[in-house]
Amino acid sequence: MTELLISRYVPTDRAALRRISLETAFAGYDREAFIQDDEILADALTSYFTDREPESCFVAVAGETVVGYIIGCPDVRRMNARFFPQVAAGLFGLSWRRGFWFKLQHWRFVFAVARSVWRREFRAPDFSKEYPAVLHINITRNFQGKGLGRRLMETYLEYLRSQKVTAAHCGTMSEEAKEFFLKCGFSLLHKGTRSYLEYRTNAVLPYYVLGYKFSREESWC
Repeated sequence: MTELLISRYVPTDRAALRRISLETAFAGYDREAFIQDDEILADALTSYFTDREPESCFVAVAGETVVGYIIGCPDVRRMNARFFPQVAAGLFGLSWRRGFWFKLQHWRFVFAVARSVWRREFRAPDFSKEYPAVLHINITRNFQGKGLGRRLMETYLEYLRSQKVTAAHCGTMSEEAKEFFLKCGFSLLHKGTRSYLEYRTNAVLPYYVLGYKFSREESWC
């Protein structure tokens, strides 16, 4: 039986982590129906964390293969301050060089997101003061249901506690993920909707923000 381990992220894990982020993007729907450039999409999903705060990233490993990860940062306000002048600018330059803006399919996606913004679907209370840390967790489909999510979460929350972080939050469009977070001791902070995938999926998806606060006596999920 292959041993499943949780370890700190190292640069050689980057390609595998990006691959998993692509597999699990867009709530499990076919990503190529929305974005046909894996390099740009993986950069948007993971590059800030792996390249600028790698100490806050952990991976699940089966044998020698990365099969899951949890990434984030202890201070989301610091991330937001860095993301737009650094990461977003780099993404725009990369997208121009790779011809992203010359594909009609990509413009359809951008317009769908803009419509969601106009509908105020991205408006939510600012939880960054009360829940300063943020996290994202993904596991490749073949290794889901084996307890890796729980172990990754335990590791990450222990890391945050060692950094004197008092609380963390996350967002998801998955009912299954929402239930997982609730079982891990998170509380539901906000519920909204996301319609920007509807033009391909014929579905308006829920969007949940959940938060975790540390207590004196920790009860891991």
